Amino acid sequence: MLLKDIVERGIDPLAARFALLENRYRSQMDLSWDSLFASHETLKRWRKLLSAGGDSNLLEVDSEFIEAIYKDLDTPRALQRLRVIEKDSEISIEHKRAIFIYADQILGLDLTRAEVAVELTSEQADLLEKRAAARADKNYAESDRLRDLLQASGLTVKDGATGQTW
Repeated sequence: MLLKDIVERGIDPLAARFALLENRYRSQMDLSWDSLFASHETLKRWRKLLSAGGDSNLLEVDSEFIEAIYKDLDTPRALQRLRVIEKDSEISIEHKRAIFIYADQILGLDLTRAEVAVELTSEQADLLEKRAAARADKNYAESDRLRDLLQASGLTVKDGATGQTW
């Protein structure tokens, strides 16, 4: 797998860094497309979180995050701490932003970068339309096949109560 392959699938190249950070530096790992797609989605979610938190560049150190970094560069634990902070409803969005900006100075994930809207190719738009029709007809085998084709083209599709999103 080359970085060029990652970019061709529409995955943020920093998702590769994120996926590597989710594993201990002394451990062997299996870098898969699924792990890259999951890392890409997390990066998008965190960037959206930071953009919703305003434009302040205040920094705040989270003691558990920094403890994980100081403890033999335990990046998996540090990322897990950021996930906890992300989901904590007791922490204000501005406070979360300050913590994530500080963490990003260590992790280098460019979390303050604005989300870039990706244009669908005509092939992807056609596959999405066919997939919506297959789901409406309850042809889930075809829907799954089309989702896999979309994923291979670099577009991750999720199903929800309001239909498919990408």
